[in-house]
Parts: sequence; structure tokens; C-alpha cells
Amino acid sequence: MIKLEALDLYKNDFSDEFPLSIKNCTSLKSLNLGANKFSGNLPVWIGENLFGLYVLTLRSNNFSGNIPLQLCQLASLQILDLSVNHFHGTIPSCLSNFKIMVTEGFSQVDYSLITYSYNVDHVMIQWQGTEREFIRSNMVLLRSINLLSNNLTGEIPYQITNLDELIALNLSKNALRGKIPWKIGQMKNLLTLDLSRNKFSGEIQSTISQMTWLNYLDVSDNSLSGRIPSSAQLQSFDPSRYEWNLGLCGPPLTKKCPGDEESRIQHSIGIDELQGWFYVCGAIGFTVGFFIACGALLTNRRGRFTFFFYVS
Repeated sequence: MIKLEALDLYKNDFSDEFPLSIKNCTSLKSLNLGANKFSGNLPVWIGENLFGLYVLTLRSNNFSGNIPLQLCQLASLQILDLSVNHFHGTIPSCLSNFKIMVTEGFSQVDYSLITYSYNVDHVMIQWQGTEREFIRSNMVLLRSINLLSNNLTGEIPYQITNLDELIALNLSKNALRGKIPWKIGQMKNLLTLDLSRNKFSGEIQSTISQMTWLNYLDVSDNSLSGRIPSSAQLQSFDPSRYEWNLGLCGPPLTKKCPGDEESRIQHSIGIDELQGWFYVCGAIGFTVGFFIACGALLTNRRGRFTFFFYVS
């Protein structure tokens, strides 16, 4: 068992607490206990003994308690899925220790170790609202944290925005509150960001518009307010991704922001006034020009001759 590199017990009917027998599997690279009936707290020895893990999938169980800080010692972790459990407390700020999810650490990884050193053909991931299978060849590109559907509270730790190589972040269906971190825009490799069904407040940070690879965003069912930042990308998402935030306004929602109607009217009035002044100035210019021409004709004999010659 000490040499075991991959253990997949997904979707069985196992119960009881986290298996103590796994403690000695110090060579594990991938551990999947998802879709069982395991319960209790996560043991701290996961981070102390299984320090070589790349994949940790514990979703759809009955685990509870806090997310242990020792989990942050898994510096090589590439996929963390604790979704659909009963974890409570705050999100550990030390998750920023996952070096593979940071540019500096990501550039130093020998991915042949991940792809070929252990027998994992696929992994199931909750991706953009649906369960999706990632095959072995694509796993090298995937870096994901999924804490969906727990009882987590507090704010998003700002340190998590340092994970600039993260591809997917799902914090949906918790009781998280506070503002979306301003620095979230520096997570430029995010493809999917789900913050829905929490208690976030304040505005959607304008820095999100800097996340040029983002193709899935859901902030629905929070307490967000203000204008949705203006960018072709953010306005292209379905309006349902922003709904159930009573204070949110602006495209793609049909709800107008305060001052939008007044601004439109003022813009219209401005155009009308500009057109009016154009005609007035044109009339004045014509009149002034006419009298100048007449004056020139009256005072200049050669000019009068030339003018009437061409007219006749």
C-alpha cells in the first residue's frame, strides 16, 4: 500500500470516517473518495502524510468540521474538490500555498510526473454547473478548487487571488459574505468563476473585466449592487447569471441604473440643441455674408461690373 499512487473509490456505498488505512499511502498522487457516505472531520494527517497529492476529490459525502489548515501543505495539489459536504467555518487563506496554481510554481513543474507516473485515466469535475469528465491528457491543464454546496462563512480571503494559474473556482451555495476581492482580476487564467447563492455585497469589481479568458461567470442570488461593469465579455453572459441581486443594474439586465434615463434625455436634448444652433449659426453666417458681399459691390466699381457681367 505504501507504493500505491492512485486510489479511486468513487461512487460506492462506503461509510464511516475517513479511512485511517490511507495514512500510510505516502506515495499517493490521486485520491478519489467522491460520491460515498463518508462522514466526520478530515484528519490533519492528509496534509502531513499525503504531501505528494495532485488530485484530492472528496465531493458528495457527509464530511463536516473546518477545512483543516494542514491541507495547505499539499503544495503540489492541482485539483481540490470538497463540494457537496457539510464543511463550515472560513476558507483557509493558506490555500494560496498550492504552488502549481501560481505562475512561479507552475513553470517549475515536470508534468510528465502528473500525466504518466500514476494510473488515472479520467477525473470527474463539477464544471460550469454540470458534471464533466476530464480525460488523462487534459488533466495536465486543469487546476481547480471546488467548494460548492457547503456551509462556509466569512469572506473570500484575498490571498486566494494569488492563484493566477487557477482555471476554475466554484464557491457557490455557501454563506460567504463581504465584497468580491478587488484583486480578483489578476486571476487572468480563470475560465469559470461561480460565486452564486451566497451573501456577497457591494459592486461587481470592474477588475473582472480584465479576466479575458473567462467564459463562465455566475454571481446570481447574492446582495450585489451597482452597475454591471461594461465590457463585451460581461455583457455577453446570460442575464440569469446576474439575477436575484436586487441592487444590480445595467446590461445584460433589463433593469436600468439610476440616472440612465436622465442621461439618455440629456443626450437627446444635447443633440437637438446642437442641431438648433447649427441652423441658427448657418442663418447668421448667410446673412452676414450677404451684407458683406453687398457692401463690397457698392464700394468697388470693378467688382460691381464683374458681378453683373456674370449674372447677365
